[in-house]
Amino acid sequence: MKNLSEKSNSELTSELTKLKYQQAGIGVAGTVVGWLYVAKSGGKFLRYIGYGILGSATFGVIAYFTLGQKALKIKTELNKRGEELK
Repeated sequence: MKNLSEKSNSELTSELTKLKYQQAGIGVAGTVVGWLYVAKSGGKFLRYIGYGILGSATFGVIAYFTLGQKALKIKTELNKRGEELK
């Protein structure tokens, strides 16, 4: 596996995009888990909203702390090279 300094800008940008999609997917999984809990325990519309948000926030925080460090390293490397981030 290549070191970050050995990768091209396009490789780093694609890896950063992949990490963002993984973080979003984990957040969506948290929403679904929250909805499944409400469906199992019984609840109405507001409970679905609350547990969906709570699940996505919980899983999102986990994803941020596990994948966010790698994304930050990639952003730092791109900034060193002067690459514009979107």
